[in-house]
Amino acid sequence: MTSSGQTRRRAVVRGAKGAAPSAWRPASVRGLACVLIAVVLAGCTDPRARPTPPSVQITLANGGVVASPGILRGTLHATDEYGLDSILVSIHSADERLITDSLYFASDAFDETRYLEWVVPAGMPDGIGFQVVARVVSYIRFSSADTVYGIIRHAASNAR
Repeated sequence: MTSSGQTRRRAVVRGAKGAAPSAWRPASVRGLACVLIAVVLAGCTDPRARPTPPSVQITLANGGVVASPGILRGTLHATDEYGLDSILVSIHSADERLITDSLYFASDAFDETRYLEWVVPAGMPDGIGFQVVARVVSYIRFSSADTVYGIIRHAASNAR
């Protein structure tokens, strides 16, 4: 071996001996930086959409105008991509003579349409308002509600 080869080997050995003991080398720092960047970028992407509450819509027949005595009719439509757990429909009149609650469990777990009917008692004053509230709960415990309003009108009042 030539003397230049021996000198070089000694210099490399001396460099390793004389260097501070450190696990961080430029190559490992670059590798760590790449891993951190990959983790940050992976955390910023959203692989799935966030859960949303169920959708509910209630519609009353005749624009919410009903006679006393009479039958209040309506339609309820509810959907949820995670599944419907329960549907609670309540009716409250301003004079508290018409108060009712109905609890339904969905027959189709994801999309439910119900035709609703309630008997309106005789003797309710003309012009009394009422509200119908439909509250839907999904299997993941999210809930939403829809509220509609109606009014009691007697046959004589409707003729005006």
